[in-house]
Amino acid sequence: MITFKRKEFSEYENMRVLYNEIQRNFYLKNKIRMIDPSALPSILRGNNVVIEKFSIITSLFNKDRYVMYLKMGAKVKLPDKIRLDGDNVKENIGNMSIKFKSGIPKFNSGSSEKNFSDAYETRIFHGGGGKDNGKKKKGDGGFINAEFTPYENLSYDYTRLVGRVVKYNKIERSLVLEFDSKMDALKALDILPFGLDYNLYLLNS
Repeated sequence: MITFKRKEFSEYENMRVLYNEIQRNFYLKNKIRMIDPSALPSILRGNNVVIEKFSIITSLFNKDRYVMYLKMGAKVKLPDKIRLDGDNVKENIGNMSIKFKSGIPKFNSGSSEKNFSDAYETRIFHGGGGKDNGKKKKGDGGFINAEFTPYENLSYDYTRLVGRVVKYNKIERSLVLEFDSKMDALKALDILPFGLDYNLYLLNS
């Protein structure tokens, strides 16, 4: 029987992971300040957003998810709903080639019987342009075989959200976000929908 080991992180270790990532980012390093729990009440009276907690959750298949807990100050402008922006992604799901064939029998002059010879004439067109880029092979009559092969590259565009809103309480001024990567968590800190003038703090728990 195969057993899976679940990674366990302390709250301090989780916050340390986020802190180290912030220190590697020049922009966020100068934007986010560290505060102690004793300063939290006064910070939450202003136009400030505090990262209270950062969790790393590992599934049975070792796929990490990152959860960030935010607290918004009394002067932060809160929307009725929160949805993080995303990136436009083009996903390639494979290629498709469809082949059409048609044949026309030739008749020998002076004979009422059809002559189906192995000789044939083939034209191959590469789809989309209508231009004959194919090859041509001729025989001495008998059967004409025309082949048309359109080719399609199958893909679709979609918007990949930076993060998912797990819980948002406007009255309690709290927000919980979930991410697929640490880089997405950092990106979200720059696109939070709270206006342009709020300050960001990281709680040193």
